Amino acid sequence: MSRSKRRSNEVGGTGRWSARRKMEAVLRPLQCEDLDSLSRELKVTAATLSQWREVFLANGLAGLKSRAVDGRDETIAALEKALAVKSQDVIPG
Repeated sequence: MSRSKRRSNEVGGTGRWSARRKMEAVLRPLQCEDLDSLSRELKVTAATLSQWREVFLANGLAGLKSRAVDGRDETIAALEKALAVKSQDVIPG
């Protein structure tokens, strides 16, 4: 029995999945494996797999940034936007 088949039998559609197992499941459709077949094999809905994929990809983007992201970035962007709007109000057009 293959390793993935043993895992699917162990899980049986219930219980918690480790982050590593979720990552492995998410990567398989990205490598051209059929989502529906994978869903049936792992006994997890396709919607759940898609949700895991979206979270995985969103967090992967943060990991590829050249500097650490923190809460200040959103504040800086909001202040820059406010300054741009304010400067348009001051300059006669």
